Order: sequence, then C-alpha cells, then structure tokens
Amino acid sequence: RIAVLNKLESMSPAVSSEKKEESVQLMNNYLSGVTSKNSPVVEKTISCLGNTGNRESFKIIYNAWKKNTFPVYQKQTEKSLISLSQIHSEEALKVIISSNITELTSYFNLIQKSPEISKNFKAEIAENTLSVTIINMDDNSGNSSDKTKLQQACLSVISEANWTRANNLAIKYFNVAKTEYQEGKMQEAQFINVIECITKLSSTDTSKTLSGYLAEMNK
Repeated sequence: RIAVLNKLESMSPAVSSEKKEESVQLMNNYLSGVTSKNSPVVEKTISCLGNTGNRESFKIIYNAWKKNTFPVYQKQTEKSLISLSQIHSEEALKVIISSNITELTSYFNLIQKSPEISKNFKAEIAENTLSVTIINMDDNSGNSSDKTKLQQACLSVISEANWTRANNLAIKYFNVAKTEYQEGKMQEAQFINVIECITKLSSTDTSKTLSGYLAEMNK
C-alpha cells in the first residue's frame, strides 16, 4: 500500500487532472473511513494528501487535526494542513469564518509558527482572523482575555508585514480597543501595543485616527 501511495504521489504532476482527482479521491475515502489509526499507511496517506490533496482533503485533514484523530501522526497532520492551507486558501478562510475563539487561536498559531508559510499569507490569515473576532464580538466560547490576546497577535502580524490592505480593519480595531480601554476591559500595555501597531502601518488614515484621538484627549 505504501509503495502504491509513493507511486501515485510521484506520478501526480504527470497525469491528467481527471486521473489525479481519482487517486486523491481514493485517498480521501480511505482516510475518512480508516479504522486502524496507527497504521503506517495512514501516515503515508496524510503525507500524500498534503502534497496532492484537493479541497475535500483540506477538510478531512483539518478535522483530523482539530479532533486529534491520529494522535500518533499529529505532527504529519499539522504539516499536511499547513501545506493544504496555502494551496486551498479559500477553504482556510472558510474555517476561520466558521470557528470559535478557541479554534481560531489554535489554527492561527499553527499558521504563524510555520517557517514554510510566506509573510503575506500569514498576514492574510491574520487579517481575516481579526475581522471575524471583531464581527463576532459576542462569541462566548472563550473569555474576553483570550479574544483580546488573539486580536493583538493578529494586529502585530499585520503591522510587521506592513499589510496596508488591512488599514481600515486596523482602524476599526483601534476604535474597539479604545472603547475597551476606556471601560477598563483592556490593559494599558495592550492599548499602547495597538497604537504602536497602527503607527507601523504609516498610512494617511491611521495618522488621521491618531490625530483625532489626540484631539479628543486634549479636549
């Protein structure tokens, strides 16, 4: 079985898209219905899907990672999930939209700690994660401290990458952070970090936001 999987993987770039889809579907079906979770065949299938998998493969691998379905092969599952996240970014964004704070934090950390993922893709994940946490302000799956830590981490990634596409989102979060700070829900050091992060984006809009806040305090 492992020899067959090796051959399917090595021949994947050379075969037609139809034949490639058939082999991927075969692996998807096997991994979805496998009963012996400690088989080396399972590990090899996870590895192969990480290199050749489709959107369905992403869902299967993500759920296996989230639920720790194959604890013996969790590291390989993580590696394949990281690879598939870049190949099928649309599916990665769907996961972000549908996840609670706890799940978001786990997936965000997995992506951010990987040296194999580009800075731009990390920033895109951070942008979408921050957006979801702002929209879902009433998410009670984790405490407010967990949400704040995740939001701060997202903003830091965005600013370090100078991801100017997220300027408006960063300003939106600044206003959220300002309210939370004024209400005593955010620590001073955390609010200072927010200010420093949006300063790094160095856009006209962020400058106006900070100028407006200064004027507000001066009154």
